[in-house]
Amino acid sequence: MRAEGLALDRFSRSFRGTDSAKKFRPSPGSASLRRPLPRGEVGARYTPPMPPDQESHVQSDRIERLRGYRVYKPRVRDLAGDFALMAKNLQRTKRSIGSASRAWAACCPDKLLARTAVVSMTRGVLTISADDSSTRFELDRWLRSGGEHELITSATTSIRKIKIVVRAKGR
Repeated sequence: MRAEGLALDRFSRSFRGTDSAKKFRPSPGSASLRRPLPRGEVGARYTPPMPPDQESHVQSDRIERLRGYRVYKPRVRDLAGDFALMAKNLQRTKRSIGSASRAWAACCPDKLLARTAVVSMTRGVLTISADDSSTRFELDRWLRSGGEHELITSATTSIRKIKIVVRAKGR
C-alpha cells in the first residue's frame, strides 16, 4: 500500500521507501503506552495489604463465616446407613420382581412352570430363564400366542419386554 511515497510492509509493520528509519508507532490509546493504574482504580494489578482497622476485621469475619460453610461433617464409621440403603434396594427389588413372579406363577402353564424361573426385572424387562433350548422354544410359542399379553395385564409392575435366556448347566 502506498501513502505519500511510503510503502507499508504488512509483515514487519515498518515503513519502507524514502524514510526507512521511521518505525510503526502505536496510537496514543494502545496498550503499550498506557500508564499503570493507581491503587483503588478498576483494573489495578497490585493492591498492597490493608492496615488492620475496622474494615479488615469485617472482611476477616466474612472469610471465617465462608470457611464455616466449607467444613464437612466427619463421617460416621458404622454400617447402619449401608444396611438401610441395602434394605431399601431389596424392598424395591421385592416389589418389582415379587409382582412379576406372582403373575408368572399364575399365568404360566404347569408343564413350563417347573422348568422356568424369573431371574430379574430391570427397567421394564422381565428376564426368565429356561432349563434348555426346547423349553425356551415352547415358552416362546406360548408367549407369542397370547401369554405375553396375559402376563403383562396380570402383573402390577409395568413390563415392556420379556427376555428368555437358557440357564447354564451346573447352576
